[in-house]
Amino acid sequence: MKKWKLTNRLWHWINMVAIFGCLVTIWLEDVEVHVKVGFVLTGLFLFRVLYNLFGRDKQSVNRSREIIKKAFTIFREKRGHLNSREKYEVQKAGAKASYIGFALALVGIILTGLSMHFGAQLGLEESRHALKELHELCNILIIVFIVAHILGVVHAECTYEPNIVSDMINGGKEND
Repeated sequence: MKKWKLTNRLWHWINMVAIFGCLVTIWLEDVEVHVKVGFVLTGLFLFRVLYNLFGRDKQSVNRSREIIKKAFTIFREKRGHLNSREKYEVQKAGAKASYIGFALALVGIILTGLSMHFGAQLGLEESRHALKELHELCNILIIVFIVAHILGVVHAECTYEPNIVSDMINGGKEND
């Protein structure tokens, strides 16, 4: 059985392309393409939410929840005096928990983007500046997450999870 389902891997890589597409279109000041890529990002986000809630990925969501609970229990019981394996478990739980922050930043960027795009229809013309500021803040949070994610993947690849990158490409094998 594969560690990472094809659906998860495709979503991950397509989502990465969409996020970078949004960043590049802003740097190039191509608002029309930025909006289109933003709609793609919105669709990917909605797909992921529905897939996690109602699809075949419930097991992965439950596994992540258990990893986080276990790590907090370890940390609370040991009061920060952890051996290297326990530190890794806490780090892994922190990485899983950071995805919640990433999801919230995506929600923020999607809602503010849609609000700016449909502002006239929604009566939000006067809020455009505030929406733009919040949109940019969420963008910064997403960039921070991306940098932390890449650093975390490199750290995992070099320590307890060798082949994590190739596993995200080819699916890997489920641990026993």
